[in-house]
Amino acid sequence: MFIQLGKYLLTDIESRVALLLGSRICLVCESEIVPPPLSFDFKTWPRQSKFLCLACLQILEPKEAICCTIGEESPIDCVSVYPYQGTARDTIRGLKYSGKVSLASELARPLLPSLQILLQGNKKDFLIISVPLHPQKLKERGFNQSELIARELANLASLRHDSKALMRTRVTEPQYGLSKIKRRANVQDAFSASNRLKNKTIILIDDVLTSGATALACRDALMAAGAEKVAVLTVARAVLRAENEGRAVPELSGTNSNDNV
Repeated sequence: MFIQLGKYLLTDIESRVALLLGSRICLVCESEIVPPPLSFDFKTWPRQSKFLCLACLQILEPKEAICCTIGEESPIDCVSVYPYQGTARDTIRGLKYSGKVSLASELARPLLPSLQILLQGNKKDFLIISVPLHPQKLKERGFNQSELIARELANLASLRHDSKALMRTRVTEPQYGLSKIKRRANVQDAFSASNRLKNKTIILIDDVLTSGATALACRDALMAAGAEKVAVLTVARAVLRAENEGRAVPELSGTNSNDNV
């Protein structure tokens, strides 16, 4: 806890110093970032970022986590911080599609309280792993947004992060607009995992949870490699409409990605 607090304070102080050197524009809403008055009361010290304005930071303060289970057989626990809408959606899309990689740290920090739900006070044998991109997709985009978030989160939580233990072994079609059945078939056997994960409890990180098909495919590969347990932690949850009609179309706009869990 004290280590995390120290990291928070150092980040805030660094941000304030950076703002003293010149004005900055919020990477989400494009308004000017204005630092709040400096206070020595750490309990009421408002967060400061050199990438987001105070209004966006306040909106992104984590509230009640969105918890669910996915998978009819051997279900796994999933925790998301936000609904996929508004400022949370804009921040994710800014990172993912506009290459604003600095936003990864801003999306990792709100995951900490939800991570504690999954850890339940125990860090032993826990490992953070991100949903991988296929090498072809990684080359096109230049980065894996989920890996960037996972790396930042692991640093904040003082947990191990392994970016090579889970691999996407084949190119898959975009998931957007597919039924739940077709989504699962699309990513089936698309991943492989290293046997160094044996007896590890895995926290699988991604930006958005949609139908859960990709998460389940990753879980299957991780468990086949000997993992003890897998849980999923994402920044946002995209609500699906008409699931009872056999379709898995995101209710909220902007989820037309082939990477969503």
